[in-house]
Amino acid sequence: MYVKEITELDEIKEFVHVHYEQLKDVCDRHGDRPSVSQRADRMLALCESLFPNRVIMLEVLGKDQDGIEQIMSTGIFCLDKGQCSYWTGASYRYYQKYSPNELMVWEAMRLLNQRGGGLLNFCGMAEYKLKFGTTYEYVPRIVFAKHKWLVNILPWLKRQYRKIKHILKR
Repeated sequence: MYVKEITELDEIKEFVHVHYEQLKDVCDRHGDRPSVSQRADRMLALCESLFPNRVIMLEVLGKDQDGIEQIMSTGIFCLDKGQCSYWTGASYRYYQKYSPNELMVWEAMRLLNQRGGGLLNFCGMAEYKLKFGTTYEYVPRIVFAKHKWLVNILPWLKRQYRKIKHILKR
């Protein structure tokens, strides 16, 4: 396996297409779908507007069981004021056994270091991110609602929605 950085403007559209398909595959496993900010048209606009100096787009390529090179994993890292945010990363379920996201993150850290970057914000936690010596940092959120009970019931509603959606897919 090896990591390829997207360095040409004309490669971005295909990269976003593959990345979005991988995101759908990951979200489908959890009975979910990509968030509104992760829609393909929004990702394309973000990547094109930050290209080339404020975004790192990476693909992990490797050979499948038939010896054909495949894109196993993709990720988008956004740079701003000496910090880097791991905005989104995904890999097809079949290739997750090869841990391509880990290789991708290590390469992003190396590139960030070369470019004089500072902190890498993982933007949320997942089990595999703990391998990189991450630390939790509380980021406050302000949520407004006309009725206080709406704020309190929202997490419960999200869980119920996912359960129902998962049951309907069977």
